[in-house]
Amino acid sequence: MKKKLIIVFFLIVLCLCSGCDLNQIIKGEADFSKNPERINVVVAGVDNGILHCKYVCEWEDSYAYYHQDVIYYYDNSCSEPYEIECSRLKYMDMNGEYIYYTQGTGLMIFDKESKEITEIPEIGEVVGINVYEDEIIVECENDTGGNTHYEMDGVEISNSTIVKYPNIYVSPSYNCANSYGIDDTYVYFEENIYKIRGQGYRIIDEMGNEGEYHRFDEETISQYTSPEHICWHEDKLYVLQQATYVTGAAGLNMKYNHKEWDQIVCFDPVEESVSSIYKANGPKEQIVSFSIENDELYLLIEGILYKSTLTGEDKTKLEDLSGISPTLSFDYANDTLFVYDGNELLRQYK
Repeated sequence: MKKKLIIVFFLIVLCLCSGCDLNQIIKGEADFSKNPERINVVVAGVDNGILHCKYVCEWEDSYAYYHQDVIYYYDNSCSEPYEIECSRLKYMDMNGEYIYYTQGTGLMIFDKESKEITEIPEIGEVVGINVYEDEIIVECENDTGGNTHYEMDGVEISNSTIVKYPNIYVSPSYNCANSYGIDDTYVYFEENIYKIRGQGYRIIDEMGNEGEYHRFDEETISQYTSPEHICWHEDKLYVLQQATYVTGAAGLNMKYNHKEWDQIVCFDPVEESVSSIYKANGPKEQIVSFSIENDELYLLIEGILYKSTLTGEDKTKLEDLSGISPTLSFDYANDTLFVYDGNELLRQYK
């Protein structure tokens, strides 16, 4: 009798953990090797994110995306792509004249008009690229254990600065300070720096003094965000938060079964107020990207991709993505959602 109870208990546990129906288990029809609707989401970028240099980038009407060791560059949305061979792309960004990209060590610069490529190998390991209208910063690791910020003038290095705090790139000209691979995100606004971490933020004044911690909300839950999950729009900051109750599951782009919820919040630094734009309904519903400018929200619900307004209304089913891959990455450029499995581009949705 005791042995039967143990077997029944084991079947129930399998049922709960796998998501299978108990009758399927009893009949031997259950497949424990995969659960196709459970897709781990990696948000590689949102529209106009303050860090946006993964596998897609854009500048006015031109844009580029990466697919299986090739960068496809479009002069405009109607043109045929120009192909740039690039194995293991790590970062990419562009302006009106050049595409700046790296495979890790050294910097490659593609001239959009002449199609010539300039290589700058001596700067070492590149850990970030940020391109703005009149400012191009390439961040690299140096031998001292810190980072060096290289300012670019076209294909030439115009200035270099060794930074005190590694992995932080600061640009007061463009209201942002991007962090690479660490928990804090820094954003400039009217001579103050807003240090965003977890459930809230601190204001750092001109002297470098940190103020009190302001919470986005009162939930006692681990929340994570990153510069590629944050964008500016009309002097407001829109932040994608990912939250978990699971101890040890800390970090960005956490696994499906560790996630408690996703949420987009709007932070107004003038009013110092925070409001929720949309909160995903549990771990089976995940936010994969959004565009404030276009009033677009993309959701993955039990493996099915939907497009809606930012408030979650007017959902339109785009495609069932279950069974393709256990982990998918989502990025946004050229008013288009890009879906990746590793470095393979699977889908594009306008």
